[in-house]
Amino acid sequence: MIRKATLGDLPHLTALVCNHLADDSTDIKDHVSSEFRACIGHKERTVYVAMDDRDECLGYILVHWIPFPLIKGHEGYISDLVVEEKHRGRGLGSDLMSAVEAEARQRRCCRLMLNNPKKAESYKRAFYKKRGFEEREHFSNFVKML
Repeated sequence: MIRKATLGDLPHLTALVCNHLADDSTDIKDHVSSEFRACIGHKERTVYVAMDDRDECLGYILVHWIPFPLIKGHEGYISDLVVEEKHRGRGLGSDLMSAVEAEARQRRCCRLMLNNPKKAESYKRAFYKKRGFEEREHFSNFVKML
C-alpha cells in the first residue's frame, strides 16, 4: 500500500534510513527523525511510504515542491527514493514514483527532477529512464559542500 506518511511513521522511516546508511547511532537517528518531522505534513514537501500488510515500512519517497519562474511553473524535486534492499524488484519504487507523478499533475507541475549517481544500481538498471525521465546532456550537477 502506498500512502502519505504520518508522524506515526517516524520510527519506521528512521529505522529504514539508518539501515540504508548502515549507521544507527543516536545522533543519526535524531537527525533523520527531525528531518522527517519537518517534512511530514508540510505543504511544500510530501513523503509517501510503501507499507506491507503488517504495517511495516518497505520504502519511501520524498519530494519537494518548488516554484520555478524560469520554467513558468513548479517543479517536483525528488530528493530521496529508498526501498529496503530485500524488497527491491517488486515494483515498490515504481508505485512510489507513480504516487509522486499523480500529485505533481494535480499540483500542475511542469516537471519532476532528481539526481541519480551513475554508480547506483538504479542508474545501472535504467530505473528512471524506464519511467520516462531523460538524462540531461547539456547540464552538469554541481554541489558545494558547506
